[in-house]
Amino acid sequence: MKKLIGFCLLLSQPVLANVIPTEPHIYVEGYAEQLVYPDMVKTTVDITELDMDPELAKQKVEQKASDLLLALQPLGIGKEQISASPLSIEVEHNYENKKKILQGTRVGWTVEITLPEPAKYSRLMDVLVKSGINDILNSVGVIKDQRAIKKQVAMLALKEARQKAEDMAATQGKKIKDVYSISEFKTRSDDQYSLTPTQSIDGALSNISYDAVSVSGARRQAVFEISAMKASAVVYVVYTLK
Repeated sequence: MKKLIGFCLLLSQPVLANVIPTEPHIYVEGYAEQLVYPDMVKTTVDITELDMDPELAKQKVEQKASDLLLALQPLGIGKEQISASPLSIEVEHNYENKKKILQGTRVGWTVEITLPEPAKYSRLMDVLVKSGINDILNSVGVIKDQRAIKKQVAMLALKEARQKAEDMAATQGKKIKDVYSISEFKTRSDDQYSLTPTQSIDGALSNISYDAVSVSGARRQAVFEISAMKASAVVYVVYTLK
């Protein structure tokens, strides 16, 4: 048993220690980022109605959902781009002078809308508002081929790492001999229990711009536009030196 425990302890030693050579080397971090635009936008909304009659509240929700489907069609959004959670039904109360007063029954539907053309995002917001949808929960940009984007930016990070290593080595009259290790993680033992690849695609989904004030002095109208998302990657490379 003691031999077995000793063997297990040996296996549990930091494996990452092997990525640092004993010969002369240089350890660098490469970083790269690029702007990408989402291929589609997923917007989640709540369609809710409150009424003393639960059946009437349900009918109102169904009617509002039906009207919304028709209004979304000109944006290229059909039934296949819309999904909904099961209908929720909840009795609501309020308190006045410590008395519980029935407010009615709230019936709701959480609906996810996929907009295939992000350029029409502003028009989607207009349709939702005009359709009486007041609860817009969130909008998320979607990249269809995230793997390809992450690979591309990772390659840029590797190029940046090599250039950095060559520049640093040159200041000491050295040259790079070979790549000893490449990792998406910091090759230090204090990070071994929290390893997370440093690759991401994120950013604010929309910017708000305003039309110029009209000659009549009418209020300027907000226009929502999809902004670029930032794809980034970090790599850690160990090069041996000549």
